[in-house]
Amino acid sequence: MSKQNYTLELPLSTENYQLDILNKRFRVAEIMYNKLLSEALNRLIQLRKNTKYKKYLNLYINSKDKILKKEYSKELTNIRKVFKLTEYDLQAYGVKLQHKYKTHIDSNTMQKLASTVFKAIESILYKSGKKVHFKKYNTLSSVEGKSNKSGIRFKENKLYWNGLVLDTYIKKDDYFAKEALENPVKYCRIVRKPFNSGFKYYIQLVIGGIPPIKRVKYTGMPRYIDSPDKRVGIDIGTSTVAVVSDDTLILQELAPKIDMYNKRIKQIQLKMDSSKRKLNPNKYNENGTINTKNKEKWVYSKNYNKLRWRLKSLYRKRSAYVKNTHNKLANEILTLGSEIYVETMNFNALSKRSKTLEKSPKISTIKTKRKVIKLNKYKRKKRFGKSINNRAPALLIIIINQKLSYIDKHINKINTKKFKASQYSHITNTYTKKELNERWNNLDGDLIQRDLYSAFLIKNSNKSLDKTDRDLCKKEYKDFVKKHNSLMKELKANKVKNKNFGI
Repeated sequence: MSKQNYTLELPLSTENYQLDILNKRFRVAEIMYNKLLSEALNRLIQLRKNTKYKKYLNLYINSKDKILKKEYSKELTNIRKVFKLTEYDLQAYGVKLQHKYKTHIDSNTMQKLASTVFKAIESILYKSGKKVHFKKYNTLSSVEGKSNKSGIRFKENKLYWNGLVLDTYIKKDDYFAKEALENPVKYCRIVRKPFNSGFKYYIQLVIGGIPPIKRVKYTGMPRYIDSPDKRVGIDIGTSTVAVVSDDTLILQELAPKIDMYNKRIKQIQLKMDSSKRKLNPNKYNENGTINTKNKEKWVYSKNYNKLRWRLKSLYRKRSAYVKNTHNKLANEILTLGSEIYVETMNFNALSKRSKTLEKSPKISTIKTKRKVIKLNKYKRKKRFGKSINNRAPALLIIIINQKLSYIDKHINKINTKKFKASQYSHITNTYTKKELNERWNNLDGDLIQRDLYSAFLIKNSNKSLDKTDRDLCKKEYKDFVKKHNSLMKELKANKVKNKNFGI
């Protein structure tokens, strides 16, 4: 079977009694996940007390030699086997749990739950201070099987799972689904999504091979043309993206209508908060903070529960909107070229708060009747967490890379530290540091938007991906300036205003 996989999601048509069964099974899976995680954490606590494990862990963390690191890693895995903290051991423990709930959860689904628990534990094995979280009530979003032969199965457009048979719904003009179902299904995943009325269930089929071409309704013609073998440079920020190719320039916000969803989310959150405060006055202190000493149960109104489902539904719509816009943009970029160049960006680091408290270079003044008081302000510790959470820039890169993998290609990631695209000028062949608010470059009298120029330099990267190819830049610069100026005129004509663009 092919190593390439893609998913096809189909809605399940369910009656009320079937919904009740699915809700119960997801609740059982949630309980099993938490019990498996609790057992794994207990074993991890015992493991961390072991002196031999502590010794090799310190050697592994502090060692810089790759060969020695491999040897220490082998020793650590051997110790873990003694304490039964492996994927196989967790699956063996899960067999005991599964016997209690065998009418609801099959053995394959249990093994997959144990595997996800082990992955969570594995992520914190060598990292002190990191935590894994238990599943709260109604937060488990999916369960999956290991193959399409037993457990959760898909046959003849129907889902089979422990005596439960559910029909799937496929539209008549859904060419993608019809072509996809001609290929073998590797395994199935049941996904639930929150709506205003409650959960709705879907089946995700993991299919081996390359996904079929998406087609236009009614005509059946392909939506997008094949990617030409041309260079494309992408300069991606926390909320914006600049794309430069031989034919086209793109400068736009990521998920431009995200604020519409955020406003509605904020409104519902305020309504929920006021409802909760009215019904639970004893749970709050005089200053408005929650009284942690009060152990009474929280009381929620019917309206509060309705608002909670509406909020969950809005979060689902927001994430679907971001993914949909990223997919459209990725397809647009791939029609420009298949040789994609982009900077390596650590978005996780950018989303975290700064640890150091720095003084701001700006000095604010307060005028009183007697004197003028000068205040030294401090820089905010907050960085780009909110915009990264809203716009999901890393997701765009993942989608582009995934689409390229279907044609046996991948993104060319340039070395950000060596390349310094935002500081370099190919005309003077020098590097100049710039502030974040400096959005324009003056290049021999040409005012060039900073992000677009960075994308232009990235596009013309050398083979080692650590410097720009200056000769290539000189050849293409005049044509780039023409396209740049026409794009700026177009943005001004459309009355586009954005501080991140410098417009």
